[in-house]
Amino acid sequence: WGLSDRVFNNDVSRAAFIGASDALAVWALIGAQFGLNERERQDIATDFWAGDALNGDWIAAIPSLKPRYKLGILSNGWRDMRKRDKSRFDMSIFDAVVYSCEEGLRKPTLEIYRRALRRLGVSDPGRALFIDDFAENVVAAREAGLQAVQYVPGMPLPVNGG
Repeated sequence: WGLSDRVFNNDVSRAAFIGASDALAVWALIGAQFGLNERERQDIATDFWAGDALNGDWIAAIPSLKPRYKLGILSNGWRDMRKRDKSRFDMSIFDAVVYSCEEGLRKPTLEIYRRALRRLGVSDPGRALFIDDFAENVVAAREAGLQAVQYVPGMPLPVNGG
């Protein structure tokens, strides 16, 4: 197992994604698995998230889409995700932001896609485009009636204007 598998594929992490646990508990578990002290746990967590880069071209193009589209974020995340995102980019450009940890359910559960659509005020899911890097989330979005594209690093923004 790689570190990513250890971080995300355990009961504590799954609970954190729906708000029933938190990052401290996840990293405590990882620390126990590897026999790490507190400082080493903090270092491994910092190093782990350092590789979580945003697509700069997409982030730069998103504001140009705002006049023509409703924009939203639907993310599986732990309780600190909103704070992390606010520190990484301007959240005010989004019409709705839905985090799994605040909803008590996560992708690929169909209901979370429906909640995101309701928050955006979109009644016809076929008029929504969902982009995600995980195939199972793209499949679920399609099952919920959305148009969906799997993100591949380097791909252009799949709408006009970006």
